[in-house]
Amino acid sequence: MSKRTFWQNFHTRRAWLSRCAAAMAGCGFSIRQTMGNAHAQDEIRQRVRAHRPEMRWIENESIKLGVDLNLGGAITWLSTTHHPENMVNNWDWGRQIQMSFYAGPAKFRVEGKEVAPAWADFPWNPVQAGDHFGNASKTIAFEQDMHSLKVTAIPMQWSLNGAPCECQVVSTIQLDRHQVRIINQLENQRTDATFYPARDQELPAVYLTGNFNRLISYRGQTPWTHDAWEEIEHHPQPGEFPWLRLYGSEGWIALVDQTGYGCGLWQSNNPTFLGGIADHRGVKERRESPRSGVGTHDFLTGYLASVRPEHLEAGTRYVYETRLVLGSIDEIRTSISKLADQSGLPHWSFEKDRQGWTWQGSQSAIHACKTLPEGKEVLSGVVTCGAVHLVSPPCVWQLAKSRRLTASLQLESTQPVRLNLYWQHPGDREFMPGQMVSTIFRKVNQGQNQTGSSGFEQIEWELPDTNGIAEKSLVSRLRISFAPTDHSTQLPVKIQSIRAMTVQ
Repeated sequence: MSKRTFWQNFHTRRAWLSRCAAAMAGCGFSIRQTMGNAHAQDEIRQRVRAHRPEMRWIENESIKLGVDLNLGGAITWLSTTHHPENMVNNWDWGRQIQMSFYAGPAKFRVEGKEVAPAWADFPWNPVQAGDHFGNASKTIAFEQDMHSLKVTAIPMQWSLNGAPCECQVVSTIQLDRHQVRIINQLENQRTDATFYPARDQELPAVYLTGNFNRLISYRGQTPWTHDAWEEIEHHPQPGEFPWLRLYGSEGWIALVDQTGYGCGLWQSNNPTFLGGIADHRGVKERRESPRSGVGTHDFLTGYLASVRPEHLEAGTRYVYETRLVLGSIDEIRTSISKLADQSGLPHWSFEKDRQGWTWQGSQSAIHACKTLPEGKEVLSGVVTCGAVHLVSPPCVWQLAKSRRLTASLQLESTQPVRLNLYWQHPGDREFMPGQMVSTIFRKVNQGQNQTGSSGFEQIEWELPDTNGIAEKSLVSRLRISFAPTDHSTQLPVKIQSIRAMTVQ
């Protein structure tokens, strides 16, 4: 993906421009632009400062957590016995620990609602806490017991002034010793039924105070072997994308303070993250001259998000689970090691949903390829055809354990197709032509077969030990595309499951 495409498509531009509001000179804006926005920014800051929270709390022997019902139930307080001060940044309503979702169209509009000039080209983006203008989201339901809380809210569209989303968000939060378990849900009730291209989602957005200014993860080729973690340097230049996109081979990322204590973020089977610190000083300078007294309402912040692309369709429900882990770096890593699947082998079964797979292609082509007519007797699955690519979510696939994939497929044609499987290593910017294997797939006889499913046949792909595979032991994404043998543009294939096999 090019820098331009990445910049246009990805949501975290919000955080960067929020920073620019406080420090325009450092972001490449002209003096005239700064002066023109000053009055509007003052009004927004006054609205944020005038906010009166309505807090609800849960706590255990290690953690105290608070959500603000006057900010859609976003997490605005997180502290521990080791760090009794609030760890959460509340500079504006784009910070906090909260849900934030993204879908088309670009330049989303609602009739009669003012658009923030800085966000004029921004897409559909409901934010749990509120909008750019300082309008808070509305909580519509709340439940709590001794160990958990549940909040339902109507989020605001970030780029618009006072535009509630045609959707609801539901967050269930539980404390488990030194961990916070969060189950977030989007109930999408849009009247716009267009099937838009996939966009990256924040799962969730985590903003901590500027005290947590060391970005930590493991990005090596041998996860879960006690290989050393690393402290990651990132210094964006004025006007550049502010956060670092990284592949965490063990599926976690953390922000810690100068003592090494902080918050880790983990999501099952998702190794792709954004992270960074809103402080242009280098790691060495921050370590030698730490800033003291950086509070919850100060501009300086650290940011984490687990990210992956998803299609968020009207009339559907999207649910994800994530964990926040509090402690030292080694405590965070050890705790996550007990939660994570360390097999290093992906397995996707499409009986209930898409498992994070997305379509790449033109919008009209995606519409034509994404579904097949289904009756009650037909199992669900994902579909691709010659006009689009079907792309996996980020994954950790250890080639030392297997170079073989098995797939259960059904072809809706009497004509065979050539299935091309591409793979991508961590750090690859694109799918490489040389990293591809093919197989011819033909229509199968109806009835039971070796997979035990009517109409489905099992095929295998094996990645060759060439093109640097031996040196690059991890695969981060897969892509499936077609080369129809009869020159037709659409020969849809339904995919029931894909699994990497262990070495026998």
